[in-house]
Amino acid sequence: MSSLAGRSVWYFFAPIGSSLISLATLPIATQVVGAPEYGALAVAVAIAALVTAIATASIGYVIPQFYLTENDTNRSEIASSAVINVTIASLTAALILWPITAALVPHFLLVNNSTLLGINLCLLGAVAGSPWIVCSELLVLEGRARTFTVATIGQALTNNSVLLLFLYLYPHPNLALFAGNVAGQCLLTLVSIGAISGKLSKPKNTYWFSRMLSQSIPIGRASLAEAGRNLLERSYLGAWASVPTVGIYSHAQLYRNWTMQVLNAVSRATWPINLSEAQEKKPNFTQTYASWAIVQAGVTSVSLIFSLFGREIIDVLTSGQFIEAEPISVILISGLLIQTVGKPHMALLIAKGEGYLVSNASTIGVVTGVITMVILIPMFGAIGAASSIVINATVTRALIVYYSGKIMKLRFAEGWVIFGLTASAALYSWREVADPQMDTRATVAIGIILLIILKIRKSIIAFFKLRHHEKYHKNDKV
Repeated sequence: MSSLAGRSVWYFFAPIGSSLISLATLPIATQVVGAPEYGALAVAVAIAALVTAIATASIGYVIPQFYLTENDTNRSEIASSAVINVTIASLTAALILWPITAALVPHFLLVNNSTLLGINLCLLGAVAGSPWIVCSELLVLEGRARTFTVATIGQALTNNSVLLLFLYLYPHPNLALFAGNVAGQCLLTLVSIGAISGKLSKPKNTYWFSRMLSQSIPIGRASLAEAGRNLLERSYLGAWASVPTVGIYSHAQLYRNWTMQVLNAVSRATWPINLSEAQEKKPNFTQTYASWAIVQAGVTSVSLIFSLFGREIIDVLTSGQFIEAEPISVILISGLLIQTVGKPHMALLIAKGEGYLVSNASTIGVVTGVITMVILIPMFGAIGAASSIVINATVTRALIVYYSGKIMKLRFAEGWVIFGLTASAALYSWREVADPQMDTRATVAIGIILLIILKIRKSIIAFFKLRHHEKYHKNDKV
């Protein structure tokens, strides 16, 4: 037996370590590059995300659905088939997108040659990093938290080191962000080779390829819808406003992404347990609810802190260049709470072979988000784009809960989401209207955080007692 909390510590190191590296680099980088460069990177990454979406779709839900329950031989077959699929799919997608983006992007956005070159570099990076799609999923299912953490921190270190290199030692500020992105993806490829190469062998037949192919359409529909939504969002916002506005918006998303990384630390640690509990005849998700309460309380805490101190945090980190991102970041971080809804419901659908319903819910949510985005961006700009993401998440999570109810009714356990959204809105409004002093806000924040800790102390104690079966977690070596 091994402690779930012990593995979670490693998973926490991943987002915390990578975020600290990015935080340390941000004030230095923003002395040279600003919203226009970050906006160009946001567009390039959104285009490259189409490659990743297609690669992800090529393996379906086969790995989480079957990997833990199969013998070593079949696990090797699954892993090998998945690596082959993502490599071929990503390369094919990049070759298709390369001439299309070169022809179309200049007609929709005011971009220069450096941006077009940067888009091609990000496409290359998406292909190079495609094996990590498989590797990361296997590492999580096997509980190899240390390897996952080393890879994640290594990516951030490589990305930011190359960024600074291209800003100061080999000055090419227009390409620095793109070069860092590609370097980070290449590092993930090297880790993937070292981490799972021993598991790979030549597939004996096409059985697992067929299983993956049978699930690729609903997964692909959902993955492409989400990636397409991000691309449309940034292109549409850039067309209505400007590429620098996209940079402000993508900077606001940065704080949401950092919060999501910490959220994912517990999510990765508990995912095998979530699936295991979902496969029981009468699942009650005792461990899932205990661990997920900590996640939701944590996101609530971050949301409350940003509602009170977001402006000061952004001002310090960016030398005041991205202060306009403050209200957008509050909306995005608060909205992230909605994405925590329905964790046991999702596990239940996937474990019972109904994973396609998760993809359908995601697709419908994206379509709804796109419709609202098209309406809101001309009216409210980046605030409208952030609001459409919240609407997207609300529809997706509501449908996941609804679909799972057809299999089994699960108890309502989303009180932290309701409290977090309400409290964040109230505190932000209080700050804007009353403009309280820093010490007053600090006192309120400390008081609320202490109350949250007292409220979830039982869940924290239960979480540290959770344990994994070694059947699924062997040889966690870097």
